[in-house]
Amino acid sequence: MKRRTVSTVGSLNKGMAILSLMLESNEAMGLKDISGRLGLDKSTAHRILGILSKWSFVVRDIRDKNSKAYTLGPRVQPLLDWRKEQWGTLCWTARPFMGRLYRLAGGTVTLRVMDNLQLLTIEKIESNEFLKVSVPVGVRHPYNYGSSGKLFLAHLPEETLESLLRRGIPRYTPKTITSPQVLRRELAKIRKDGYAFSNGETVEGARGVAAPVYDTTGKVVVALAVSLPSVRFPLSRLNKIAGQTVSCAKGITRALRLSPPSWPSTEEGIDQGAFGRRVVENAL
Repeated sequence: MKRRTVSTVGSLNKGMAILSLMLESNEAMGLKDISGRLGLDKSTAHRILGILSKWSFVVRDIRDKNSKAYTLGPRVQPLLDWRKEQWGTLCWTARPFMGRLYRLAGGTVTLRVMDNLQLLTIEKIESNEFLKVSVPVGVRHPYNYGSSGKLFLAHLPEETLESLLRRGIPRYTPKTITSPQVLRRELAKIRKDGYAFSNGETVEGARGVAAPVYDTTGKVVVALAVSLPSVRFPLSRLNKIAGQTVSCAKGITRALRLSPPSWPSTEEGIDQGAFGRRVVENAL
C-alpha cells in the first residue's frame, strides 16, 4: 500500500510538471520535447500524457489530424488567470475553426478581443514554419494594431472612433496609416469587403487578414486573423486567404449560437480533432 501511494504521488508530481511546462510554453509539444525538458523517460511521459488526455487536460494538436504533439485541453482553460470566463468558452468553440484556417492558409492564427480599447490576444495557433509571425497569448496591443485592430476600428461607434483619432494614431512602420482621412476611407472599405487587410503596417515584412465574429445582436466581438511573412503571402493569395478567413469566422459565429458543447464522459475522453470536425461540419 505504501509503495502504491508513493507511486501515485510521484505520478501526480510529474503530471503537474508536464502541465506547468505546457502552460509556460503555450505551444504544442511532442513526447520527445516534453520528456527531454523534464528529464523523464519517454515511456513515463507517454503514460502520464495518456492519463492527462483521458481527463481532457491535454489533447492532440488540432493543426494536423496525424499530429503526435499535445496542446492544453479544455479542462485547463478555466485555470488560466488572464482569461475571463466567457473567453474560455469562446476559445474552445473557436479552436476547430482556427485549426481549419491554419491548415488552409498556413500562417499563425489568432483570436483577439477589444478590451478597454486595447487588443487582447486570447488564443492562437502558431505556425510551425521557421519563418513565421509570432504572437504571444495574453499580450495587449494598441487599438490600431494590424488587421485585427483595423477590423475593430471599422465597427466602433462613430463617437468612440473620433475620440481615438483626436488623440493621434500610433505608428509602427512607415506603412502604418496615421492620417485620419485615409484611415476613415480604409475603414469604410473594410465594412464593405467584410474583412481587414494589413500590409506591413505593424510588422515590416508581414501581412495579415482579419474577419469579424458576431454575437447574437450583430455586434463584432472577436477578430479571427491569420498572419504570414510577406514572402509566403503574395498579394495574389489575398482573395483566397480572405475568403478562407471570412468563412471560418462565420463558422465561429454560427457555432457560438448553437448549444454549448456537452463533454463526453471521463471514460471516453475528448477527441478534440473529431469533436472539432463535427462542430465545423455543423456550423459551416
